[in-house]
Amino acid sequence: NDSPLGRSRRRIEIGAMLRDLFDAGETIATNGENAFVVLLPRGDTLADTVGLLRVRTAGLPSLRDHRVDVWIEPLAPSLDHTHALISDLSRRGG
Repeated sequence: NDSPLGRSRRRIEIGAMLRDLFDAGETIATNGENAFVVLLPRGDTLADTVGLLRVRTAGLPSLRDHRVDVWIEPLAPSLDHTHALISDLSRRGG
């Protein structure tokens, strides 16, 4: 369902899923209408956690007909570059 209510429901489900997976004080934010950003340090479990996020999003019935991209993006070296990166991610996320 691509109604405003359907879009809101998907965002709520994804936000709850992100809070469940990233529950150690990481910053979780929306970035545009259809994108989320999670800021966290690289660690030994990051790839496994991102893999679990992919599996969980693939299992959500409300996302069955919607593309979900999940990837790791290193932070830019300066605040100005970080703002540009987040803006670019917003455009890619829709």
